[in-house]
Amino acid sequence: MDTKFINMNGYSKDDFFFLRVNGHSMEPTIADTDLVLIHKQPTVENNEIAAVMCNCEYATVKRVMTTGDKIILSSDNKEYPPMIYESSECYIIGKILKKIGDVK
Repeated sequence: MDTKFINMNGYSKDDFFFLRVNGHSMEPTIADTDLVLIHKQPTVENNEIAAVMCNCEYATVKRVMTTGDKIILSSDNKEYPPMIYESSECYIIGKILKKIGDVK
């Protein structure tokens, strides 16, 4: 990865990480086995895509919507229903910035 991107705006390489996506819930936006670049941050705007940890069990990549004391995690693939949690059950790991995937 081009380190000039990382050093912009005072960030360091420790502020970012890559995650390999497993599953089809975010298709067509993000495909199974795509790599996503994540900026570590505890919040995102509504409808942005983020890596989220829920119930300290698993991390998921979803669109995030917060309303009151609820967090709604939505898939871009309409075959997957939204997941609704109490805000206290989940935390945002970081915002998805880029994806790297195979040409199909």
